[in-house]
Amino acid sequence: MHAFDAAVLKNAAGQVEIEVRRTKAGERVAALDGLTYELPINTLVIASGQKILAMAGIKGAVEASITHKTTEVLVESANFCAPLIYESSHALNLRTDASNRFSAGLSSALTSSGLTKIAEVLAQVGGAKVMGRLDVCPAPRPVKSVILLPEHVDERAGVKIEPKVCRRALTALGFKVGDGRARQSWRVT
Repeated sequence: MHAFDAAVLKNAAGQVEIEVRRTKAGERVAALDGLTYELPINTLVIASGQKILAMAGIKGAVEASITHKTTEVLVESANFCAPLIYESSHALNLRTDASNRFSAGLSSALTSSGLTKIAEVLAQVGGAKVMGRLDVCPAPRPVKSVILLPEHVDERAGVKIEPKVCRRALTALGFKVGDGRARQSWRVT
């Protein structure tokens, strides 16, 4: 997730446009860590026109970053192809918390729930007003479910956890918990 100064991104018509694209030969970016990176061809970036705003799934750029003068914020929440982020991160010799997460693969459902949560926090803490939301998901992945045995939870946790406590915790975390096929199991989605 990245936050950008929306006023800096406005075009002549006053519209903000961002895109995810692959880099061309010779593109460079000044990153938030104070370093400038020569980007390998086909690195995924978040861009607005010719401005590179972030190395997708790796690190944000100085361009359009939030400052004390920012009054309008564009929040981008996205999910990226894990192998592409892994390859770019290694080619750049740049490992970050973000690249570690995206390289491992994340649920595409996190983008929407994350964006909803950050909007709530910005409204509560900063008095922000959400002006709109756009969701572009070319091919949503099907939701997966797993069979979870209570004794496996106990083994992993190293302590006995009562099934009703475990079910309540899973539900509080946003999982859908149903009965599994086997006796004493749950189907967790």
